[in-house]
Formats: sequence, C-alpha cells, structure tokens
Amino acid sequence: MLKLGENKKFEKVLFIAPATEFGAYPPNGLLSIAGFLREKGVDVEIIDYSGEKISKKKVTEDIEKSDPDIVAMGVLTGPGLSRALLVSDVAKELGKYVIWGGPHVTILPKLTLQYSAVDSVVLGEGEYAILEIIEFLNGKRDSMPNGVGYKQNSHVIISQPQTKFIDLETKPLPAWDLINN
Repeated sequence: MLKLGENKKFEKVLFIAPATEFGAYPPNGLLSIAGFLREKGVDVEIIDYSGEKISKKKVTEDIEKSDPDIVAMGVLTGPGLSRALLVSDVAKELGKYVIWGGPHVTILPKLTLQYSAVDSVVLGEGEYAILEIIEFLNGKRDSMPNGVGYKQNSHVIISQPQTKFIDLETKPLPAWDLINN
C-alpha cells in the first residue's frame, strides 16, 4: 500500500470491466460508480473488455493511453478472473493503485488481497467507498473508509461495513457516454 506523503495525487480513475471474451454485457456497476464520481469532480474513464480478446500488450497500451492514477475493476468469480489478474498485473507494472470490487471481492476479500497486484477491495456498493479511498490516498482522510479491505504492513485489514448508501432518488445516471465499444 502506498504511504501518505509521497506527493502523489490521485485524480483519475480508469474503470476496467475485464469480463470474458465469450459474453458481452454492460458493466452497470462501473457505469454507476463512474457517474457518481464524475459528479463529485473525479476524472473517470471506462474500458469494457466484454466480448473482446485481450492481451498484455493491449491492456498495457490502453492503460498507458488513459494514464490513470487508479485502475479499478468489477470482478466476477469465474472465467473472467484470469483477465482481471492480467489487468491488475499490468496496472501494477505501470505503477498504478489497483482496486477490485464486485461479487468476487465481496465474497472473498481476504483471498483477493493476498494477490500482490491488488491494493484494496470494495465490499458491496462502491460509490462512497471509492470516493473515500481517493480522499484517503490524497491525505484528506485519516483512515481508510468503511466497506473496504486493504493491506497495511503486510497485513490484510477489512474495515467495518459501509454505512453510506446511494439515494436512488438523487443518484446520477450511469456514465453511458464513457463506453466506446
């Protein structure tokens, strides 16, 4: 985990839906979180690999082109898991902070954090958790937020459950305009 005071600003999040090569479905969760974060002033992009063949070269080119500070993914248990691991490995090689969310992580947070290329995980709804992780990384919070897991001094820490939830009446629309494919 990165230490505070390293003078690194975390301003841009690249959401990646690793998905699978054999099925195409929209990354609704990532679209929702991106819409929320964008409304809060965070620079966001989305890459949806659903139904696409990917390689280390393609992932590297895509992340380098976006040049984010954080790479965040929604991960399902199953065939797409190896693709999420590939994306995480590339992101870490490029010096990015890596966040995983989604069903796989919510069920298996400690196991997920044992993987060296994952810095933190979001359990359950991600809108407030990711915003607050960004605030923490930028020194605007004293501690990691509720609803996350992270590594500290080689130890896995799982915080208390998230207590903030999105009001569906005021929630921004999903960021469909960020999907290019």
